[in-house]
Amino acid sequence: KLLQDQYLLIFYDTRNRGRSQTLKSAKKLQGGIERDVKDMELIRKHFGIDKMHLIGHGYHGLLSMMYAKKYPQQVEKIIQVSAVAPDGGNYEVFQDSVNTGVETAMTALAAKESTLSDKQYCDAWWKEMRKLYTFVPGNEIRALAQICQYPNENPRHSLAHYNQYIKPTVEGISAEDFKDVVQPVLMLHGTKDRVHSLEGAKKWAKVLPKGQLAQIEIAGHLPWMDAQANVFNTIRSFLTETAE
Repeated sequence: KLLQDQYLLIFYDTRNRGRSQTLKSAKKLQGGIERDVKDMELIRKHFGIDKMHLIGHGYHGLLSMMYAKKYPQQVEKIIQVSAVAPDGGNYEVFQDSVNTGVETAMTALAAKESTLSDKQYCDAWWKEMRKLYTFVPGNEIRALAQICQYPNENPRHSLAHYNQYIKPTVEGISAEDFKDVVQPVLMLHGTKDRVHSLEGAKKWAKVLPKGQLAQIEIAGHLPWMDAQANVFNTIRSFLTETAE
C-alpha cells in the first residue's frame, strides 16, 4: 500500500512454500534455489514484464541475486531485506536475552515434539521463533501471527524442504560469484537482526559494484514492522534515484 501509487507490486510464494501447492514429488523439487530462479523467470514471462525491480527477504535475497546474474537484461534494481550472507559465512547475529530465552524454550520443545500434532508443534514453534523476528516490544505478537494456517510453513515441512532441497544448492556459493552483477543493489538490514547478520549485509555491499547498505536502526529481521516509515522511505528513495 505504501508503494502502489508509483509501482505495480507482484507478490508470490516460492515452490512448496507459503500458499503454493504442497509438493510430494522429488522430481518437482530437485534443483532447489536454482529451480526457484527458473520459476521467477516463468512468472516474469506470465505477466509480460520487460524489466523489473526485485525485492527479496531472507534467503530470497540470494534468490534475487542469482536471478539477476542469470537474467541480467530483465532486472533494473534489486532490494535485499535482511538477506542471508552471500557466502554462508558464520557471521555473528545480534544477541541479547531474547536469544537465550528462545534457545531454552526450543530445547524444551524438542524434548516433547514427538507428543505434539502438526498444529500443536507449529503453534509452539512459532510462538518462540517469532520473538527473534522483531525488536520493538509488542511487534512480536503481530509477527507471523497467522503463519500456521499454511501447512507449508509448519516447521516440520519448511525446515525439511530447506535442508533437503535449498541448502545443498546454496552451499559453495561465494560473494565473488556476484562481482559481475552491475545493477544497483540496496542491502536493507536492521541493526538488531537476530536471524541474519548485519555483517553479512556489509559483505554484500563491499562485493557488489553498485551495492549500498542501509542500516535500519532499532529494527530486527522484519524491519518494516519495527521501523515502517524509515524502511519505505529508504526503498522509495532507492527506486527513484537516477543512476550515475
